[in-house]
Amino acid sequence: MLWQRDQIFPLIDEFAGFITPFEAADASRWKDAPSDVGNYFGLGGAGAKSISSLARDMKSFAFVGGNWPGASVGPGGRAAYLDELQASNGEGASIPSTPTITYSGPLNFPANGLVFESSGFSDPQGENTFGAMEWRVAKITNPNAPGHNPEERFKLEWQAEWESGELNTFDPSLALSSSVVYPGYTYRARLRHKDNTGRWSHWSSPIEFTPTLPDISPLRILAR
Repeated sequence: MLWQRDQIFPLIDEFAGFITPFEAADASRWKDAPSDVGNYFGLGGAGAKSISSLARDMKSFAFVGGNWPGASVGPGGRAAYLDELQASNGEGASIPSTPTITYSGPLNFPANGLVFESSGFSDPQGENTFGAMEWRVAKITNPNAPGHNPEERFKLEWQAEWESGELNTFDPSLALSSSVVYPGYTYRARLRHKDNTGRWSHWSSPIEFTPTLPDISPLRILAR
């Protein structure tokens, strides 16, 4: 959930923003200090110019790769390494296939009509090894959403607004309660499958949506 560009980059920028006001004073104190004091800026590395260049280094470390004082990271950065690590321990070929989800509710995502559908369960050990499934919905920061508050702290996707918990019976359809979301804010829905040995799939790619006000047209019909 966290190792995504749109999650990590704003997090790095936020912390860099806290530090930047102290950058000049800190540079004056440690400029030209010997390397054994642990001064990153004194080592002549890629981030030796400023906090902003150090932030760029951190983003490259995560997703691009490169060379830094005392370490180097291959192409694809730490993200590629994590993928390779999972593949090397044998689990990557044994876990259930990553499910896909689709939206099947009314147009414009009315808050009282949110319905999502899961693809079928698929597992390298066989199709009859279903163990559980789990849905989650998380609010994310979207500066373009109608409900966005510039003063609100950046919202990370790994902080779920709602989780279904483990559902031991396969049901491809999820009708999300309107109490979970607020119109005008942006959310991501995801799903994962588990086999009967306890191995989880990867989380599905998300469906990102901004709920609109509840559809009350049925109530109008009744009122007539």
